[in-house]
Amino acid sequence: MTKNSRKKNVQKRPRQPSKPSFKWCPETREKIWIATVTLTEIKKARKIGENPNAKKKQLVRIPSKITREECYENAARALESKESLMLPTFGGRPWKIVCRFSEPDNNQKSPLFRWFRGELELAVLPHFLEKVTEQATVEQKGKAKLDEDDEEEEYTSSADLSERTESQLSRLAWNDIEHQIPNLNVKWLSPNHQYFYSRKAARDHAKALVEQQLLIDKFIFGYGARGQALRPTKPSKPDALKAGKLRFLRDGLWIVGQEESW
Repeated sequence: MTKNSRKKNVQKRPRQPSKPSFKWCPETREKIWIATVTLTEIKKARKIGENPNAKKKQLVRIPSKITREECYENAARALESKESLMLPTFGGRPWKIVCRFSEPDNNQKSPLFRWFRGELELAVLPHFLEKVTEQATVEQKGKAKLDEDDEEEEYTSSADLSERTESQLSRLAWNDIEHQIPNLNVKWLSPNHQYFYSRKAARDHAKALVEQQLLIDKFIFGYGARGQALRPTKPSKPDALKAGKLRFLRDGLWIVGQEESW
């Protein structure tokens, strides 16, 4: 047998999952298992729609960077959805939120993930969502609020990723010093196409837009702050010019489908 033929007969052994370890939950003193998941296990779980070792409370590490990136993208979309609900529309146009996760460059192990109905998701996502919901919503006012109240509210399933809440698994992953917590970068794009890089700046601008909309409603359309119709009055020239300019900036410059070319 030649050297080349021996090489051809050598078969690579399939990668075996690492032996799972566990940590004690500080709240209940239960075992929380931590294992490295293989692509074969991920594909099988997705196919049957069930979690591997469902009877165990488990956190997992994902060696595949591509699979981790998929989980980060799903988590980012959930955060974008939650963030956009905290800010009111302006001229019927919503805020656009862009979230991006990245892994820190340190010596810790890669972030932890958890199973949910056969799919993997970022274990610490509920804590990022909590940071969003702990902020008060910037309330819509005036006629726009009445119009939005008349619209049917979109139903969000409790199984949706944006509805995740803290749990034993998420808290353990959040507080575990051995594993990374991914970095989160967020930017807010306002309905009048201005970028903001902090939540406070975005909220302050949203409040200013609400006040502009109230002024437009009052002096151009004749509606008050509660959306009620006002008695017809003739506005002063400065008020009329200001309201006209604000309406032009809100609606006149807006060309559907070309907002990204401003």
